[in-house]
Amino acid sequence: DPVMENDSNLPQSSYREPWVEVGFRDENARMLVAATYKHREALLHRAPDVPVQGYQLLSAEQGQSGALTCGSLITLWQNSPICVGPCPCCKGIALAFAFGGKDDPWYVFGCCIECGSTVYRAATLDQITNELRRALQGTAFTPPTARQLLHTNGHTHQALISELEALGEILLPPHFFGFIVAAPETMRAWTNTPRARAWNWTHTVTIVHPPTGARMEPVQGLIEQIANFVEAYLYRTGHLPELEQLGPEGLALYFPMTSQEPLVRVLPEDSPEELAAYENDGEPPEQSDMETDIDLVVESFRAGALADDALCRVKDRMEEESVYDYASQTGALSGMWLSPETVAAEYLAIDEDELRQACELAEWEPVTEEHRMQFLEGWRLPPLEEDADVAHLLMSVLLTASSGDSVVLVVDVRGYSFSGVSTNWSGVLETEGEYLEQIKKEGWVKGADGFAELSLERKVEIVRNVTKKVAR
Repeated sequence: DPVMENDSNLPQSSYREPWVEVGFRDENARMLVAATYKHREALLHRAPDVPVQGYQLLSAEQGQSGALTCGSLITLWQNSPICVGPCPCCKGIALAFAFGGKDDPWYVFGCCIECGSTVYRAATLDQITNELRRALQGTAFTPPTARQLLHTNGHTHQALISELEALGEILLPPHFFGFIVAAPETMRAWTNTPRARAWNWTHTVTIVHPPTGARMEPVQGLIEQIANFVEAYLYRTGHLPELEQLGPEGLALYFPMTSQEPLVRVLPEDSPEELAAYENDGEPPEQSDMETDIDLVVESFRAGALADDALCRVKDRMEEESVYDYASQTGALSGMWLSPETVAAEYLAIDEDELRQACELAEWEPVTEEHRMQFLEGWRLPPLEEDADVAHLLMSVLLTASSGDSVVLVVDVRGYSFSGVSTNWSGVLETEGEYLEQIKKEGWVKGADGFAELSLERKVEIVRNVTKKVAR
């Protein structure tokens, strides 16, 4: 392909090492790299500054997101032999898509657009940065810094996917897909994709102690604790957490989350003063107003006459201090759910030509309900799980009284922190299961995967919006 040949006017590279197979194939990466290659001319002209990973382009001084743009990546494909070459598995075209490393060696990672094999080349950091600088010399594109390259690893490709969709491309991965790289031996050992994504995300975080603002050392025990949380979050929601800075007092884990640099708040334990008072007096610290109200809620519910004023104060306090933090500490999060109205609207918006192309149907083949449901669950529903204005995050909050008795509240969170978050409370309930059974009957589904688990008859019932409504 002439697009892959070096420009003779540029200084020539001495790098000629072949691609090496990592040991697994990534269909999502293949679809994205193939689509970018297919639309390379259009992307160069209309979207050169769109980031390959991340949501927006930031300078090296501003941050880490979106360091590698469509324009710089495609130019690297054209000018650098380190970024293109025959696939060692099928001899198709394998193109660079990410860079990473720690000390030496560093790696150029790519994906074959024919078979999806993940491939790499090893080099020193200086070799890679010098090659990128050489290949981009005389162009409008600036080589990304090593820091930028490392911190874009694992970010989703929302901006690039949206641009390819605008160009009419249909065969694309879901919006929450993020290409993740590590040392090849680590990537070979990955058998659990969510766990791999969680651990890669975790190793890029900066951990801040909120009371002091001091950065905490990422010791193994703390890393494990954060990784376990991130993995559970990924299973619940289908995407990695992102965080926002709330003020000079520190950083808070919050939903919905909008910023690009992953930063984690580590909640402090009891203060030294409280612990000292307990040890010296032999008595526990005085009960807070929040604990008193929780006792009132639980005891009154058990007695059959709910203390509404105490319940309102508990809800207000949790919203004021971030219900997400409270739910994370005291209860389980139920994940992203889609209402039957949302699912039905997506069903009605299906374009039959897009469906035929996605399902690879011939013109003479009829479109069946099974095809429609396959297209709905594979292409229309997954992106909604990234849109907090459409999808709802249900949080179950366990309220435990000093007596040991407990009840459950459920809160439905919707919206974004920058445009307004709305909360809708349900409860008090004895168990979270009561609530989940109720909304399942109404036709709510836990994302695209939850929809896929239903029978064809149940899917048809939901999308036609004839589900019998159960009063909450």
